[in-house]
Amino acid sequence: MISTMNYKNKKVYIGIDVHKKTYAISAVFEGEIVKKATVPADGKKLIASLKKWFFGAKIYSVYEAGFSGFGLHRILRNNGINNIVINAASVEVAANDRVKTDNPSPRATAEA
Repeated sequence: MISTMNYKNKKVYIGIDVHKKTYAISAVFEGEIVKKATVPADGKKLIASLKKWFFGAKIYSVYEAGFSGFGLHRILRNNGINNIVINAASVEVAANDRVKTDNPSPRATAEA
C-alpha cells in the first residue's frame, strides 16, 4: 500500500523499542499513530525505512537507554534524525499500567 500522506517539512515523532534482534517503532504524526512496524536491529535499515515511510519529514526519535548503548543514537543523529536517549526510570508510568515483561532468560527462570 502506498501512502498518500505528505510529510514534507512536517514533524514525525518515532518511539523505538530496542531489542537484540529487532527495533519496534511507533510513529506519531499530528497527534495520531500513523505507523507501527518492526524492523531488523540495524541502524542503517531503520533509517532507510523511516526515510521511505516519512519522505521529507523532520523526524524526531527517542529510545530508552539500555544494553545497546549509544551506537544507534549516533547513527540516527549522523543521518539527520533528531534523537534522544532517555533513562527508563525517569519516565512516569500510571499506577494501573502493566509492567513490560519480555520473555525471561533461561537463567532468570532457573533462579526463580
